[in-house]
Amino acid sequence: MGSIKPEELAARIDHTLLKADATSADIERLCKEGVREKFASIVVNSAWLPLAESVLSGQPEEQEEPEKALLPGLASNLPIGLCTVVSFPLGADSITAKSFAAEDAVRKGATEIDMVLNIGQVKEGLWEDISEEVASIKEGMERFALGRPPLLKIIIETPLLTEDEIVMTAKRVAEAGADFVKTNSGFAGEGAKVEDVKLIREAIGDAAKIKASAGIRTYEQALALIEAGADRIGTSAGMQIIAEAKELAAK
Repeated sequence: MGSIKPEELAARIDHTLLKADATSADIERLCKEGVREKFASIVVNSAWLPLAESVLSGQPEEQEEPEKALLPGLASNLPIGLCTVVSFPLGADSITAKSFAAEDAVRKGATEIDMVLNIGQVKEGLWEDISEEVASIKEGMERFALGRPPLLKIIIETPLLTEDEIVMTAKRVAEAGADFVKTNSGFAGEGAKVEDVKLIREAIGDAAKIKASAGIRTYEQALALIEAGADRIGTSAGMQIIAEAKELAAK
């Protein structure tokens, strides 16, 4: 296994807090940590979007983020991405409900959406319905975006799928316009697996990016998933992982 610089690793991390008992103080701390460490984004439940947007946009202008400013989906007034979840964690809402939630989130400042796919439709092989859902959500988000098109990450829940289903789902999601295929919600058993990331990468090539999420708590885990093909790491242990990376880099 190789290594990765702390700043390069931070730029791949979605710094996440989706706990039911999160408070405004917790959200403010998450946002400030995200800006300080230059994480790719912070991820919060949609009720916290106004507060998170306010905290992020209120950061000092002297924060220099030239590389982040060029990322697609990043609002010009935010130093890092602002992400929320839709139809989380089950994915069993109607397209209408998902569309409303995604569009409302974008209007409230979200620059990235992590949405759970309808896994029941995957199990039934309803591929046209799946493609329609992804394309419809993506179109609605772009229609309400204030700046650059927001990013759409589709959670396919790999622990619930066979290898063949993972391959077909990843292909369909990427073809329908998703910016990322995301492995897990964290509510379906196992965490992100290197084998699943490799399988998705082989299936979609460069058609979309990959986000590995769930159960990632160490530098070693994050690095292994990145080496397998993950572009983003979703974790609530971002500070711990970066602390490990900095400690290793200092040796």
